[in-house]
Formats: sequence, C-alpha cells, structure tokens
Amino acid sequence: DKINFVADLETKDYTAFYPNAIIDGDDVKLEIPAEQSYKPLHSFANNIYPMVGFNNETNFEFTSDAGFLYFTFQAPENQTRQFDRIVVTANDPTDYLAGYMVYDLNGGNYRFVGTTNVVTIKSPSKLVVVGDLLRDVTVILPLGSLWSGFSVDVYDGETCIFSKVAQPLVNIIQAMNYTEMPCQIIE
Repeated sequence: DKINFVADLETKDYTAFYPNAIIDGDDVKLEIPAEQSYKPLHSFANNIYPMVGFNNETNFEFTSDAGFLYFTFQAPENQTRQFDRIVVTANDPTDYLAGYMVYDLNGGNYRFVGTTNVVTIKSPSKLVVVGDLLRDVTVILPLGSLWSGFSVDVYDGETCIFSKVAQPLVNIIQAMNYTEMPCQIIE
C-alpha cells in the first residue's frame, strides 16, 4: 500500500531525494557533512553522496550538485608513513565545503547553505603508505567550492605530518566529477 505511486510513474511527475532528506517547510535539505569517513579507490562512505532524482517513465534518473576532490599520497622510496586524518580547508571562510544542498519540493531552485570551510576525512585505523604504494582519498564537496584555493593537512594522531596549499581558481569542484590532484609525497 505504501508504494502505490509506482503504478503512476509513467503518467505523473515524482521527485526523489537521497540520502536522508530533511523536509523543512517547502524546502528539502541534503547534507554534505563536515566529517566524512575514509574509503579507498575513488569511493566514499555509503549514504553520504547527496542526489535528487526525477522519474523518467518507469525509472528515476538521479543527478547531484556535489562533486569530488581526489588526491593520492605516497611515502618516499623505501619508507613508510601512516596517518588517520586529512583536513581540507578553503582559503576563504565563505568558500563553504560543508553544509546543506537545498531544493524546492519539486527538486528545483538549488542553493547551497554552507556551515564551514573545513572538511575532515577520518579513518578508524591508521592508513599506511609504503614507498610507491599509493593511498587515495576522496572528499565530497559542493559544486563551485574551492574557488579560493585550499590547504590539505595530513595528521597522524595530533601531529601534522604533511601540508600542501593549492592556489585559487585551479581546482573548482564540478558537479558529479572528480577533481584530481597530483600525487603528493609525504616527506
């Protein structure tokens, strides 16, 4: 009884929001969290990438106004490094990296309501980097972010073991695309 609308997919318009949509009056909010969990191989945690979908005949076609920052780390030759946290900070405090993607109930009129210019990627265990064996990181970010440039700080516990600054207007996030950074060696 709760899915009777399926019979009308070809004749009526429906909008779906994923994941964990928050309905606030006439708005629907999808969060890009300031703390994200580490997942390897161009991936990210389940139930985190915000999308809006519209029915097209009997299926929903999803789109997103979020994209990805992707970078890799390696250790110097014949050396090992380990870390458990990566912090990405936009240079300008109004260059929001986390917050809410907000839509009308019909999935239109997108806007981003930012909460912070810092996103942290955490791993529950130490991530080990040995020589040429790369460790990759994917960060979900809103469309247009990183316009001001940003810094990446890599931590082993409370100790910062690597820092890198990226210039403005070079790595602006595009919707549904990976912005890839060159491999960084943690000296």
